[in-house]
Amino acid sequence: MKNYKKVFFLTLLCVLFTFSPISGCLNAARSSAGLFLSVSAAEAADASGTSANVSDTSAGTAADLPNSTAVITALENTTAGMRITYAEVSGADSYVIYRSTSKNGKYTKVGTVTSGSADTFTDKSSSFKNGRTYYYKVTACSGSTSISSSAAVSLKYLSPQTVSSVKSTSAGYAKVSWKKNSKASGYYIYRKTEDGSFQLVGTVKKASTLSWTDKTVSCDVTYTYYVQAYSGSSVSAAKNTASILIPQKTSLTSLTPVSGGIRIKWSQVSNAAGYQIQLAQNKAFTSGKKTVNVKGASTVSTTVNGLGSSKKYFVRIRSYKTIGGKTFYSTWSSVKTTTTKRKVTVFAGDSIMTGLYASSYNGISKMGISGSLQVVAYTGINTQTFSTKAAFGSQSCLSKIISYNPTRVYIMLGMNEVEYVTPATLVANYKKIIQKIQKSCPNADIVVLSVSPVSQSVAARRKGFQQIDSVNSKLKTMAGQLGCRYYNFAAQFKNSSGYLKSEYSGGDGIHWNAKGYQKFAELITAYDAKLD
Repeated sequence: MKNYKKVFFLTLLCVLFTFSPISGCLNAARSSAGLFLSVSAAEAADASGTSANVSDTSAGTAADLPNSTAVITALENTTAGMRITYAEVSGADSYVIYRSTSKNGKYTKVGTVTSGSADTFTDKSSSFKNGRTYYYKVTACSGSTSISSSAAVSLKYLSPQTVSSVKSTSAGYAKVSWKKNSKASGYYIYRKTEDGSFQLVGTVKKASTLSWTDKTVSCDVTYTYYVQAYSGSSVSAAKNTASILIPQKTSLTSLTPVSGGIRIKWSQVSNAAGYQIQLAQNKAFTSGKKTVNVKGASTVSTTVNGLGSSKKYFVRIRSYKTIGGKTFYSTWSSVKTTTTKRKVTVFAGDSIMTGLYASSYNGISKMGISGSLQVVAYTGINTQTFSTKAAFGSQSCLSKIISYNPTRVYIMLGMNEVEYVTPATLVANYKKIIQKIQKSCPNADIVVLSVSPVSQSVAARRKGFQQIDSVNSKLKTMAGQLGCRYYNFAAQFKNSSGYLKSEYSGGDGIHWNAKGYQKFAELITAYDAKLD
């Protein structure tokens, strides 16, 4: 009987000793670490993240423990912090989660979760340090009574991994690049197609390697990638994804040099949104580079002007597609080279234009325009006789222009007929001349010049000259309709009353003096430079 009393007394002492308050729960028993853990329902919602391996600091794995015991089943790095997943314990109505920076150190409560609201909790602490290992425990409670406590489970925190870019290579592969994680020992690369799920496609085993090339991609398929850093069994979350689509490649079929430009043709890519062409004066495409975008899959040729005379160019092309507002480019084609022809600029017109080569004015020599400069002008010529009168041997002015296959044509007509015909008739004849030049010289850049003003006294005596402004307005409209340019140099030759400035008049109130040709040369030189 004495022995029974002794056993009862010792048992009572043990029970009283084991009941002590921890975070609002009375402990029915202690774990080997001596602490129990849990979370708040308000913090139970977790941002998406990527699972990492769980390291259990107790003997065996946490998943092998029975459901009657509190157990952490997973510990993961996420974009929001560390996510703890635990098994529900029979009879528990809440769970408390604790964190420490060492297995046997001081544990701090990080939250409580009400049973049934979730079996996970995300610790969103702002104090996480990249590369540090953190330890967690969970306590299951029923009311104010602790039912069970988990063993400590640990995981190294790795900051969410960022993908910097995904770009196509010259070989048609996808190159994935990312930012360095200083605490990582390597990286995992995951990929998916439009309707597929993410699969591991690559592993980089050096922390200093910050790119990986996917050589298994196909054209016209959208691939999406994310990257995770790893260190041992710890894996980071993926902070972002990056996508790429590599359109079908096109190729150059021909390069035809023209005066100051190149006619370019290429093969069609039926489902392309368009094409991008690059021209440069060196094979690295760094010197004198020019980029031209051509919209539409069916357009397979274009002429690039303004390249200068007798210059060698390297040319390449790629197709592109636009999806969701983002443009994806194919790989570049093989490079072809050609040399532009010498720039030929023609000044065409009537007697005013003849002054460009007159010895007394020599306006052509004052032009700061490179290449060959030619004057095709004839005194008394008008829009009706420009294409019929034999002004250059057996050639008309129109035929002479076409024979030069010019890079650019500056044409000024109308002074010899503005008195006698309506503006509409004059412009209709002018239009036929421009169309014939365009047909025979499709690469020529045509600039229609305004009709020069006359002096006030001339306009008063010869009323027909008062139609000049109306003609110029219609010429501007015509140029826009024909896809050529219009340059109103005459605005610089007018005085405040709208008539030819006396300082530019050659004496008859119609033609120019040397100063007038000097001014014309300055204006055209500046205008031409802007076009190139």
